[in-house]
Amino acid sequence: MKQTLPEQIYPWHQNVWETLTTRFPNIGHGLLFYGKKGCGKEIFAEQFLAWVLCAKRQPNHLACGECGSCQWLKADTHPNYVHITTDEDNKKQNAKIKIEKIRDLLPFVQQTVDGWRVIIIEPAEALNTASANALLKTLEEPGDRVVIILLADHYLKLPATIRSRLQHFALDRINEQQAEQFLNQHLSHNDLAQQHLLMNLSNHMPLQAITLSESEW
Repeated sequence: MKQTLPEQIYPWHQNVWETLTTRFPNIGHGLLFYGKKGCGKEIFAEQFLAWVLCAKRQPNHLACGECGSCQWLKADTHPNYVHITTDEDNKKQNAKIKIEKIRDLLPFVQQTVDGWRVIIIEPAEALNTASANALLKTLEEPGDRVVIILLADHYLKLPATIRSRLQHFALDRINEQQAEQFLNQHLSHNDLAQQHLLMNLSNHMPLQAITLSESEW
């Protein structure tokens, strides 16, 4: 999931970011970030992950990017972070997250370590019945200072038992003004008709619109 992160929070994520960072750690240990493809939920999750683990975190600010924790994350070697997804060699449509990956979380969430631990599971829809049931036990009895983040395009595809144990945050609530301003700043051209076409083709998600604009037509 590693990628180059923007140096600020996207405008349509600002309210959720303020809610999470000002209320932390009183936000619960299970979080669901959901939204249409191209809303930037994966990037938001990485920014929040880095902030939770940062040694110098401050409400409403991004992670410092300089402390030991931030350097570990940049090197993809942080001992307090686990990323779970479908197998690299099994990326076909409808691939599932196997139960073994969820069971392997138990030592991680139960160990006693300094600082917070963060788990990101994506796409959450890839949990099958067995792996979802295994995750349920972890959500019901988490260790101290553990944050479990699930990412989903369609959260209603998750089992109700899982959804009920998570706090839900929609990351695709983008108004027309935010989208237009973002595209004006990041598109190499400002053709209004083409902007509207790109937005229509990308389900009104500006990041997806920019990806489309850079692809072969």
